[in-house]
Amino acid sequence: MDNRCPECGVFVKQENLPSHLRKVHAKGEEAARLERQSPSARRRGGARAFPIWTVVIVAVVGIVVLGAVIAYSFAPSPDTTTPVTQMCVQHSTYRVHNHAQLSITILGSPYTIPANIGIVSETCYRPLHTHENNGVIHIELPAARPVYLRDFFAIWGQPFSQSQILTSVADATHEIVMFVNGAPSGAYANLALVDGQTVSIEYRTL
Repeated sequence: MDNRCPECGVFVKQENLPSHLRKVHAKGEEAARLERQSPSARRRGGARAFPIWTVVIVAVVGIVVLGAVIAYSFAPSPDTTTPVTQMCVQHSTYRVHNHAQLSITILGSPYTIPANIGIVSETCYRPLHTHENNGVIHIELPAARPVYLRDFFAIWGQPFSQSQILTSVADATHEIVMFVNGAPSGAYANLALVDGQTVSIEYRTL
């Protein structure tokens, strides 16, 4: 479509009019106004495309999120019913990893708690176990649940109660006492183990 220059009256194609106004009449502002009003400029402004890499990133993120949601939906629920004395855990699967310190004294002599209590195999650890002979009980679970001192002794295969610790039995001249974080405790085997706890058991003469 032809158009007439508003300054000099010559016929100029509509798409060439802004350039004509700039070069011939030094009408830069008028030329810019006409460019903004042109249909092609409006199409370019309204149809700005996203860079292809942006589309790719959005698509990848969407796929990852969808996959995570699907995996979480079909993942088995953490085992909270199997007795801890029968469970197998691995370092790569635990969600709870706490530690409690246990010491045993028999008639004034420290008893060495063995290493590797509860280590069934390289791929099966009981939730309560030791790695070294320093009395540190590792508490590793797939989900939070209460565990007790009796569970550790059951895994160890040793008796513990107010009347017996290992092979030492309370009698008329001996007693078994327990301290938790330095304070006397009557919980004995029913003590719930928590992170950072120190438990001392003594078999001593009355």
